[in-house]
Amino acid sequence: AVVSTQSGHYGRGSKCSRQCGGGVMKRSRKCDNPKPKHGGRLCGGEEAEMKVEKEQMVCNEEICSKNGSWGRWKKIQGCFGPDSGCEKIRQRVCEMPIGGGAPCEGDSELRTICLNKVGQVGCPAPVQL
Repeated sequence: AVVSTQSGHYGRGSKCSRQCGGGVMKRSRKCDNPKPKHGGRLCGGEEAEMKVEKEQMVCNEEICSKNGSWGRWKKIQGCFGPDSGCEKIRQRVCEMPIGGGAPCEGDSELRTICLNKVGQVGCPAPVQL
């Protein structure tokens, strides 16, 4: 009796190409269920060789999480007057976390007490014109 073939079952497939953000998983199956006999045909009608069907699927589509990270410290802002406590201030900005990542740790400002010309804590004397 003539036995034509059909596609077999898909194999396990490859690992997803990405852990998050949308990757691709590939798998294939042979046209060998059962093997053709007595002039039977392969799935696609090709008689010379076994046909392999390939499939790609999207996987791990969830957003990749990213922890917050600090940008560079900005230039020091000069010594401010007595109302501000005579401090120099440096600031930096936190690049916000994505997809459930952790926030930035640490301070966004660095304050330093100003010293006057004789090395004592205090604001510099105003410039006389």
